[in-house]
Amino acid sequence: MNEKKDEIYNELLGLQSSKGYLTPQMIVESAIDETSPLHNQFDWNDETASQKYRLWQARSLVNKYRIVIQGKDVEAFHSVRVIIEDKEQNVYMHTPKIMTDKDMQSQILATALSELTYWQNKYQTIQELTGVVNQKKVQKLQQKVSL
Repeated sequence: MNEKKDEIYNELLGLQSSKGYLTPQMIVESAIDETSPLHNQFDWNDETASQKYRLWQARSLVNKYRIVIQGKDVEAFHSVRVIIEDKEQNVYMHTPKIMTDKDMQSQILATALSELTYWQNKYQTIQELTGVVNQKKVQKLQQKVSL
């Protein structure tokens, strides 16, 4: 970690040690103090912060909806990268539409593999999860996607 990350990490550890746990509310309350190493990690401008929160709410709203495809309960929308007016953007698209587009299917597969790798790394110390994922199949799919 770099010096700033260390300072923030140590501040979080200090907050946790005061009660034995850590909550977002505790972090924000500590960050209000302008001398706190956490302060600059937040947007204190109410106008821009409220807009960011509404965008987060919109993402949460889209992610709530599920549909049934081929007997399986799946997300109704997925985030994909598309070019709109010569600009690459992340947008949400209805899952049935994605299922008919090979490029979007490849994006979803690449995202799924990236998330799988993230979770494998995050929980690699939990012995009970060792071997749950077929690593050879994951590597084969990663090669397929990267072609």
